[in-house]
Amino acid sequence: MIRYRLECGNGCEFDGWFRNSQAFDKQSAAGDILCPHCGDGDVSKTLMAPGVVTRKESPRTNAGKANAAMVSPSDRERHREEALLSLVHEHIERNFDYLGGNFPDEARAMHRGEAAERSIYGEASAEDVRELGEEGIEVFALPKKPRRN
Repeated sequence: MIRYRLECGNGCEFDGWFRNSQAFDKQSAAGDILCPHCGDGDVSKTLMAPGVVTRKESPRTNAGKANAAMVSPSDRERHREEALLSLVHEHIERNFDYLGGNFPDEARAMHRGEAAERSIYGEASAEDVRELGEEGIEVFALPKKPRRN
């Protein structure tokens, strides 16, 4: 996985995670990358300093710091992220076919031309996702739907 610092045409900055640099290029060319703040599709990579581990800090220490930063957004940021995630879930539920545990098999059938292509979603184990990727079938995991209080 590779993390890029991204910026949209309106100047919003955000991070994006991709399987590799080719995955970013492919998704960008297809217009599949949208700004999570304003929805702008004019997204590009920005300059980013690499994460360098010094002798005083182990990779585990750095990973712990990164994870802490990622799971500790402000209440305002958390609310915005939950709202965006809810919108994504609603869109998928309205426009995609739910397949439950049959998702991996149907994705393979569509990839091989044995089933009509359509937008689908369902459940897959980490092993299924890895195997689908090795077969050239692009899938992504969606975080669970936020609970509504």
